[in-house]
Amino acid sequence: MRVLLFFLFSWISSTVLSQVPTDEEIYGTWVKQGYEFNGSFYPTNAWNSESIHFKEDYSFNAFQTFLNRSNIDTATAKGKWSFNATSNALFFFADEERYANNDKIFRYASTAKISFKSDQYLVIDSLVNNRTLHIRFQKTTAT
Repeated sequence: MRVLLFFLFSWISSTVLSQVPTDEEIYGTWVKQGYEFNGSFYPTNAWNSESIHFKEDYSFNAFQTFLNRSNIDTATAKGKWSFNATSNALFFFADEERYANNDKIFRYASTAKISFKSDQYLVIDSLVNNRTLHIRFQKTTAT
């Protein structure tokens, strides 16, 4: 019985730990496919597209297109990111155009909890008005 429990625990541990992403698996460009809310999936379209590029120097660029009075505007965000394997979350630090002792200042911006990660898909949770949105991104090979 002990041997069976040991093998079962080993299998569960390796399965759970193998689903925790690493920094290298997050590198690259991720394009938003849509989001799931209350059991329904809402795909992206021309006014809610978004992509995030995670670089190896722990910087990121995010590009979003949104509808504003029938004109499509664009917004970009950039800064530094960090991944915490314990909490399975991404931490974003916004780029502030200020310098102290020749170092660029980054301020804490937000946390994105990763609820699913595979080679090609990344699902992060976003809390909007006390409701959780599951935002699905697909990895692209575009540079």
